[in-house]
Order: sequence, then C-alpha cells, then structure tokens
Amino acid sequence: MEGFSIISYKDQPIYYFDYSEIGNSKEKVIRLIKYATEEYAKLPLKSLLVLVNFTNLHFDMDVVNTFKEERKKSTPYEKKVAIFGMIGVMNIAYNFIANAGQATDFMKAFDTELNAKEWLISDD
Repeated sequence: MEGFSIISYKDQPIYYFDYSEIGNSKEKVIRLIKYATEEYAKLPLKSLLVLVNFTNLHFDMDVVNTFKEERKKSTPYEKKVAIFGMIGVMNIAYNFIANAGQATDFMKAFDTELNAKEWLISDD
C-alpha cells in the first residue's frame, strides 16, 4: 500500500504511515487511513508502535472525520503513536483526532522524526 511500510529502528518494528508524498490526494489519504485500521485488526491489542509522517499533508473535513472515525477502531491496537511533520492548523486537527480515541497519553507529536522514533522505543 502506498504510504505504508514496516520499518525497524534499533531492532524494534514500527508501523510507518507516510503521508508526505500522497498529501495532495484526498482519496489516497482516506484509503491509507482505512488501510491502517484493517492492518491493525490483524494484530494483538496494545502491540503496535506507530510512526506517522504528516509532512505536506493537505486535509479537509472529510479527511479529519475519517481520521476521527478510524481512531475509534484503531486505538485498542496501539501501544504508542508518534507523529511528526505537523505545522499550523494541523495541530488543531491533531488535537481533534487524538481526543477522538480518548487515550492521548500514548500518542504524542514531535518536531523531528528522530525524536519520534526515540520516544516510540523508550520505556516511557
């Protein structure tokens, strides 16, 4: 699936969702959001380390609502979610989406990809 890969960082598998190259296509963004939920459902609860790159993501209310809807389904599978690449109004959308899952203690936004990865593999 375009925009999805499983990467390894310090021997830890991380589900990586990269919106940086597909950010202008609403259909592709929504497809990737829904794909994430499908992939999560195949795995044990609270098992996933997830890295999300929102660099260059263009969104509208359809995208925000899809994120919000899918967060409700995917949250039980996530151990930690680290997000980077957000600017401006994206931070407001992030807060809206994160709160939809009702569990923001395991989801954090970072300024850099490296900081995001380090937090994911930490014991915090």
